[in-house]
Amino acid sequence: AAAAVRTPAHRRQSPHRPRPAATATMSYLASTVDAIRAIKDRQGCSGAAIKSWMVANAMADKTFLQHVFRASLKKGVENETLIKVGTSRYKLGPNAPKAPKKPAAKKPATAAAKKPAAKKTATAKSPAKPKKTATAKPAAKKVVKATKSP
Repeated sequence: AAAAVRTPAHRRQSPHRPRPAATATMSYLASTVDAIRAIKDRQGCSGAAIKSWMVANAMADKTFLQHVFRASLKKGVENETLIKVGTSRYKLGPNAPKAPKKPAAKKPATAAAKKPAAKKTATAKSPAKPKKTATAKPAAKKVVKATKSP
């Protein structure tokens, strides 16, 4: 009888071992799109500028992985989320996700509704008075000294 070949313990997948949970952090491609929007460079953003923005803003809790970043740039160019400009600059492409619109700040409705009603019933505006025009001062005359000729 042939002996069963056993796999090493570190390669075995035990059924009761929990899988690591998916992290709630943004993907590198989504962070790249946010970085390009934030930098707002008309000629496109360099990879180094995108990386420095991501390290400062998006990757505060984890380490930056250069190989994952490069792969996300390549994938973004393939699916037209990003457009490569020149050798190492990137712009947003036609398939880039739209920027979320910020809702306008709402003012308290009760105070705003009461004030215009009071103004309408108060008094009509008086006609505007004509503005006075500024009078121009005459320019000072230059005095030329006469010199004696020999």
